[in-house]
Amino acid sequence: MHTTSRALLSATMPPPRSYALDLEYLKFNGKTYVRSLALVPFARAGLPSLRQCHVNEVAAGGSSPDGSRVQLAPSALTDLGSAPTVLELNPSEVMRVSEPLPCGHLLLPKIQQAFVQGAALEELRAPLETEARGAMEAFTSLRQALRDERRKAARELNGSPVLSALRCNELASHTANTAVGRVGEASDFLERESQKAPTVSSVSPTADADRMVMSELQIRLSTVRFFKGLDPFGIPNIYRFSREALELLYAAPVESRDFIEASTHISGLRAYSKGRQGYKPLAYLSRHHPRLLQAILRRSFESPAAWYKWLEDCAACVEAHLLEVRNAHRDGTYGSAWRGAGVSTCGVAVDTDCIPAASAPTLMPLPLDFKESLTIEDLAKQMHLMWRSLVLSQESHSSRNEGEARCSRAKVYVYGSSDAAVLHRTLRLAFPAASLDTHLLQRAPQSGSRFPKPKRLPHEAAVAHISASTPAHAAPPPMGLLQSPLEAVVVDATRHPLFTAAGFASSSKKPPSLLAALEKAATTDATAAALLSAPQWHDPLWDAQALACVCACAGMARAPGERGKGENMRT
Repeated sequence: MHTTSRALLSATMPPPRSYALDLEYLKFNGKTYVRSLALVPFARAGLPSLRQCHVNEVAAGGSSPDGSRVQLAPSALTDLGSAPTVLELNPSEVMRVSEPLPCGHLLLPKIQQAFVQGAALEELRAPLETEARGAMEAFTSLRQALRDERRKAARELNGSPVLSALRCNELASHTANTAVGRVGEASDFLERESQKAPTVSSVSPTADADRMVMSELQIRLSTVRFFKGLDPFGIPNIYRFSREALELLYAAPVESRDFIEASTHISGLRAYSKGRQGYKPLAYLSRHHPRLLQAILRRSFESPAAWYKWLEDCAACVEAHLLEVRNAHRDGTYGSAWRGAGVSTCGVAVDTDCIPAASAPTLMPLPLDFKESLTIEDLAKQMHLMWRSLVLSQESHSSRNEGEARCSRAKVYVYGSSDAAVLHRTLRLAFPAASLDTHLLQRAPQSGSRFPKPKRLPHEAAVAHISASTPAHAAPPPMGLLQSPLEAVVVDATRHPLFTAAGFASSSKKPPSLLAALEKAATTDATAAALLSAPQWHDPLWDAQALACVCACAGMARAPGERGKGENMRT
């Protein structure tokens, strides 16, 4: 009797409210923050029974001339009917504070068009690889000779440990100096780094120096050996870096103090990425292989001014894209996939071109809850209020029925494991203890450097907003904020058991790209098929809608009828 009443109660409970969250990043001062986000509520529509699926398959097979099975239209599983929330940082503020340019996907075609490629790149790379390999082999042989000399000295002075140690240190110093002289440029960078870093351990300075030189040579060899091109996500923002320094990367000799200071000026960009799959950021190359960087710049551009003009074009392209996306969200001109009635494929592959017009999803103007912030601190406060509204909505819904508290909890899904840390870091900016001034302070220039980072004046509206919102005395903590950023709990969809069970990935450790997952979902989900037909790459709203389709197809959001059936089957 107790089990029956529980089943009846569960059958009347609503399913959990589900949201898909996507973040776009802003990088400055060595940290990553949120610059825009989209929160999309979604639900899973009811599915036909398995018997109905079989009837549809039989009917479809019988209607074809040769008796073969035909492809059916995907059913609309994902309901995106509710208005999503979009929060964005003002594009002018993004360009003012960002160190590497955002929207790196836009810059990849510009890199491929402007920079040397193919056989010309191989012509530059091959001799540098030979040189790097020879330097490492020379150093390896010298280090082996050092070890042999140490063993020989130890045997000769076996009776006097003190003299043996002195003899080994003398030989080590002599051989290490010779090795450093043979590797050339590696020593220059090590000397520069040693001026900025604490001295190595006094117990075994020679061994530590050997490891540093060998590590530098290995990095240099691997960089030039597998180099494919410049990383589009490491292009410096001209509003944050000196024009003179950027042009000196092209013009100054790599051994000169001018080049060293210019490389140091952009060294902060190395905090964000080391590149991947052979694509290396500009700052990484200036540190580990300046000759390769300069050879590529000089082959690709006719002058330092042309190189800087290309950087200006990149910044203008990114800013124009940010404005375009902001205007589309603000004006409500963004198209959304709207689901229509369809027939389940029961797992049969489908061509989206064959979707009947009556059941095909269409793109319609989407009502948005859009808010634009003039500072990143204001954006953090809006994020708090958004999350607080989810909590209050949950508490209000749960107060109607004590048993519904567990079942109606809102779940926010993200794609990947990196969003949670960035989300919490940004939420901390809303607290008085984490003043925005602390985070927006520019790095102090290196002592003796003539390249202080330029300060671009903020947007006029941002200045007025900051002046109006800054009180003369310390204000109390704002009301309505979360007690802690950790209250913003998100679920990584790629690690959900249903994600792998639905066949989206063979292992949670190797999830596919969101696009690949959406393509799989489109075979059974008409909403996903509509999104694929009108892609908006790296738009947080489009990405969140795509994630919603993937989560719905994986079964992370149940339809109301499915929950009751599941509970009754268990009873």
